[in-house]
Amino acid sequence: MDLLLPYKIGDLAESKSSVIGYRGAWFRCKVHDMRVNDLGYLEYYLKYIDYDEEEMEWVGVFQKNPASSNQNSGESTEIMIRPSFPQWYYGHEVPEQLPVSDVTAIVDETWKVGDLVDWFKEGCYWSGKITKLLNKDMIRLQLPAPPIGEGKCYPANRKDLRPTLEWSLAKGWTVPLAQTKGKSWHTARLLRHYKSEPDKSTSGDETSSDDEDGGDENVGMQQSVSRDSNMPQEASGPVVPASPSTTNSAASQNARKDVAPRSQPAGAGISVRQEPGVGTTAEQEQGSSLSEGEVDDGADRYLERLNTIEARLKYLLERTRLERERSNNLLAPLRGAGE
Repeated sequence: MDLLLPYKIGDLAESKSSVIGYRGAWFRCKVHDMRVNDLGYLEYYLKYIDYDEEEMEWVGVFQKNPASSNQNSGESTEIMIRPSFPQWYYGHEVPEQLPVSDVTAIVDETWKVGDLVDWFKEGCYWSGKITKLLNKDMIRLQLPAPPIGEGKCYPANRKDLRPTLEWSLAKGWTVPLAQTKGKSWHTARLLRHYKSEPDKSTSGDETSSDDEDGGDENVGMQQSVSRDSNMPQEASGPVVPASPSTTNSAASQNARKDVAPRSQPAGAGISVRQEPGVGTTAEQEQGSSLSEGEVDDGADRYLERLNTIEARLKYLLERTRLERERSNNLLAPLRGAGE
């Protein structure tokens, strides 16, 4: 399963909460283990970075989407664990050399009314929309209404904001469309980094600017970091909704008191339906002549690709089997009634 998702054991990630009082909030975490539980649902064993004293717990990758009215549609489930948030910069702070990463986000303008942002407060990120610019340091943030979020408006410090980004298995990181008063725009733009093809005149990696309309603009490879994108650990400003004292574990459904909020998959009956849309990118061989060691490396990469394909096929076969069993279980009462 490690080969089918973009995060593996030891990786940093973010986990979304569905617990009342923290609905829609994203928590930074680290993946310590993974499994398919007795019901056939994929779970990850997570340690929450901003809650050092809390125990690790199993969290389901998928849950029911509270925003979907049609539980049979492709949007009836949502992913609750995503990769670590990309490096991001304000437009006037972009360094001459960017870090080596798959995606970098750029916010070209200062925050304005209507921008979609994440607010770091109480050890997690709350996604919302800027509704008012209070002064040079503060803005007013509107959180999504239940059941998606917690609703209400809160003053927030500009230094505790980052652009809202969405992630999916099929598309990876994307920028949601902000809309207000008949206008629409993207709060940030993404720079995507790609490997150069061997037959190109340039070597190494290349970067393209994602304008959300499919346009790319190639620029040179950039490789250093000058600014950390993580928000401060202690955020100023007013208190957000009161923290819940209990959280429900997706694996055991046992209540535990006096613990920090957790991202819990509310839909324990949801099987893994999402297509494994993320794979591994093969390294490009360099130069026209290969040494003996390079030939061996190529063979190893070839075997690794075969293993990846084999793992994907096993995953799809197992998923098909589970879906077939589920369909048979649903149809069994109807067949009995017909007889």
